[in-house]
Amino acid sequence: MTAKFDFSKFFLLTAVLTGCAAAAAQTADQAWLPDRHGYLKAEIPYRVRALGSSALEQSAAQELDRGIHGLTDASSYVGDSNLNGQTIVGTTIEVHKVFPDLAVPSNLAPDGYWLKWTIYGGHALLVVSGADERGVLYGIFALLRSLVDGERLPEVGHSENPAMAIRWVDEWDNPDGSIERGYAGRSIFFDGGNVRQDLKPVAEYARLLASVGINGCNVNNVNAAPQLLDSDHIKQLARIADAMRPWGVRLAMSVAIASPQTI
Repeated sequence: MTAKFDFSKFFLLTAVLTGCAAAAAQTADQAWLPDRHGYLKAEIPYRVRALGSSALEQSAAQELDRGIHGLTDASSYVGDSNLNGQTIVGTTIEVHKVFPDLAVPSNLAPDGYWLKWTIYGGHALLVVSGADERGVLYGIFALLRSLVDGERLPEVGHSENPAMAIRWVDEWDNPDGSIERGYAGRSIFFDGGNVRQDLKPVAEYARLLASVGINGCNVNNVNAAPQLLDSDHIKQLARIADAMRPWGVRLAMSVAIASPQTI
């Protein structure tokens, strides 16, 4: 079964999250994933094995490990090579290399993913495979949503491809830490004319964006501050990019039209 990302679901999910957060008093780092032992009723191999070593695939494996641990009383082990019941995390190329007899789809679009229950070599295998590293991450979040909803994946497999290649959010943050048309506090990116020292909230925000398939973030006000393009601030902005990179979220900037003249 093949489907496409429904971007309207992001807005519906946002509304639901707002209500749920108020009702259940979840902390921000939990996002939409309940942290409740014994909640998971579906059968799933608890051992998680990442086939790749990239930051994105490690984020994916750790996210699934954290999700399973948060929803059950079981322990899982990233990197376990025992095939007696595993959840495999990797790109389609990596999965095909390790499991050559597995019919991995070859028609996934960039950022697309494939989920598959199967028996391989006499052992239960749950495969989360992406067309690329970001697709792996999106597949993990899709799997976790299914588990939270109590759904069981079809044995024929389930794949999704994005309807749009560019799925970005646009922030209106100013270098002084204020936010034009912002009503929920100060910027998580800037303060006092510079990039904040503590960028942990940025990493958590990137995780939230990735969980609903957002792959980019424009961090500054559209009425851009030209000084953000000087050499010192470019180095500072690179720290924001570093914080978001493990979640597949790219950084963009609004650029003032007069920047070539003023910088």
